[in-house]
Amino acid sequence: MARFKVKGIFTATNMGQVLSGDIVEGEISAGDVIRLLVNGSALSFKIKSVEPVELMDNKKKIETGLVIGSFDKDVQEKLNVVTGRTVSVIRIH
Repeated sequence: MARFKVKGIFTATNMGQVLSGDIVEGEISAGDVIRLLVNGSALSFKIKSVEPVELMDNKKKIETGLVIGSFDKDVQEKLNVVTGRTVSVIRIH
């Protein structure tokens, strides 16, 4: 199991939702699953890819981006509540 500190969430063209932040424990790979508890509901998202994210305000700072590939507005709203939190990432393969 790994842990990921979510610093931001955005939609990337042709990719979907991306959680940006830092891996604080373990390793994270495509195929792993993010497990969240949002407003009392358990949610799981499969990671499509792990990408570097260059911050717009500081081109020298790179964060890790976890691409979950969803374009659903409801998913984005649910994910917004995890900004600033550390989430669990589970290897299922």
